[in-house]
Order: sequence, then structure tokens, then C-alpha cells
Amino acid sequence: HVERMLRNFSQYSRKHFSQNSFTPESKATRHRLYKEILRGCTGVISETDHDHVVRVCNLIMDHLSWQNEQCHDSGGARVEEDITSLYVNIALLMGTVVKSPHERMHVLTTVHDNARQFFAHKRRFRTSSYATVDRSRLMGAMRMAMGGSELTEPFIRNFDEQTPKRRVQEKTAMSYVHEMLRKRKK
Repeated sequence: HVERMLRNFSQYSRKHFSQNSFTPESKATRHRLYKEILRGCTGVISETDHDHVVRVCNLIMDHLSWQNEQCHDSGGARVEEDITSLYVNIALLMGTVVKSPHERMHVLTTVHDNARQFFAHKRRFRTSSYATVDRSRLMGAMRMAMGGSELTEPFIRNFDEQTPKRRVQEKTAMSYVHEMLRKRKK
């Protein structure tokens, strides 16, 4: 029933969307709704309902992505809400309802990929104007969700940002002079 209600809410929101519908109050209300739905999902005991929980989490992430796409930064003061707790709760929930470590890695990768659009980036134009997600907190939740599996560390390392490689210096007259001076000092 919750899954159907969430799908209907999503369809209604998309049908009646207007740029003005993303006020700080409406965003906070939506996020509280998602938080309460996730809280209810933690009470699911029957293993036959675990697939429903995964689908509900995917619906929430899809709706957050859609809202992010619709929210354009108008250049004024940006009002971003921190939705890290939603993604952390989804990751932890996946750790309890998805029993197979390999399947868990798959769904946690989906959670990370959905949250990526909300991570803070150094370039302002790549940052979401809708909301933010703290990457390090999400990674901690993903580690906890993996539990004691021997796959945990290799899995988490896959998400570690690789250190940026130094740019190869172009061969210019100045670089040639600097290179010759270094060689001379030796």
C-alpha cells in the first residue's frame, strides 16, 4: 500500500509541478514524508516484503532525483537542505533487508550513484541547488550496511576518489628553461 501511495504521490507531483512548488517548507515536508516512510520500512519483518522495501527506497531516490532536476538555481540565495540522513537510512535499511552480500553491494552502489548528484563539488556549477548529501557519512553507512562481509573493504575502496594525477607539463620555452636549470643544479 505504501509503494502504491508513493507512486501516486510521485505522479501527482510531476503532473502538477510548478517552479514555485519547491519552497523550503514544501521540500522539508517531502523529506519528512520520506523519513517517515523509511522509518516504517524498518519495521518490516517478513522476508517476502523485503523486495517492496527495496522498491520503495528506489522510488524515494527517483523522486529526489526528479526534484533535483526540476530545481534550477535562480542565482539568488540558495536554500539547500541536507538530505544525508535519507540516504544514510536507505543504505542502512538495505543492509538489513538484502541478505546476499553481492546483491547488497549492487543496491548500495545504486544508493551511492543516486546520492552522487547531491555531493558537494569544488566547482559551483556541478553542485545541486536542491539539496546536499555528505559523502563521508554515506560511505560510513554503506560500510555498516555491508556488515562483517569480507567484501566490505574492497567494495568501499571502489568508491574512494582517486587522487588527481598531476598534469603533464606542456613543453614550452619556460618549461625547457626550468628543466635545464634543474639539471644544472645536479
